Amino acid sequence: MYEFKNFQSSVVNTVYIVEKFLCVNTTLAKNITRAITFDWEKEIFAICKKWMRDPATTEGRRAYLESLFDSMAGNIFHSATLSRYVRHAERPVPTST
Repeated sequence: MYEFKNFQSSVVNTVYIVEKFLCVNTTLAKNITRAITFDWEKEIFAICKKWMRDPATTEGRRAYLESLFDSMAGNIFHSATLSRYVRHAERPVPTST
């Protein structure tokens, strides 16, 4: 609702779109979404690696690419561990610090 009220747009739920577009159940839609996300990560990593090796890439751009990739990895980790995607979300594995 916030996005609609403030930006005249809505949040896109990729799992829901995959589920409806491919006529699959929610579990399969989540797995497909996760697989696509990881494939994109690999593709973007390969592009970043190529640019990092290019002597024409400035230090500023290298820093930007590293930060971009780090933030993506954090978002993917967050999505992968988000309770609605984790199989044992109702009963989290206890951890000790």
